[in-house]
Amino acid sequence: ENKLEEKIQKFHSHVLALQNKITEEIKRIDSKIKITQDLWERKDFNEKPGGGGVTRAFAGEIFENAGVNTSYVKGSVSPQFAESMGGKTADELHATGISLIIHPKNPRVPTVHANFRMIAFGDRF
Repeated sequence: ENKLEEKIQKFHSHVLALQNKITEEIKRIDSKIKITQDLWERKDFNEKPGGGGVTRAFAGEIFENAGVNTSYVKGSVSPQFAESMGGKTADELHATGISLIIHPKNPRVPTVHANFRMIAFGDRF
């Protein structure tokens, strides 16, 4: 395993732990919360396994609507996309991150919209 893959895996482990921590905190704050979870997978440009993610949707008494989603996608990309990124057609994409969308029912409580991602293309970030 090279250093780039090691960094990506470390960040991916971090966002998965963060997703679980945020989920537990939402459950603690809103005892009426309902959680819908979807595990998904994708194929890369060459129809090979290309990663996936965990989508969690929340609705409850305090939180009107929330999503805490993680993903790790990887693999080959189209030649056009590779060219647009300044790479070669053989370059692979690795991207992992967490997306937060949290809307409390009370309009005086701030909402949250945030995305944290690590993207590597070829041998660079």
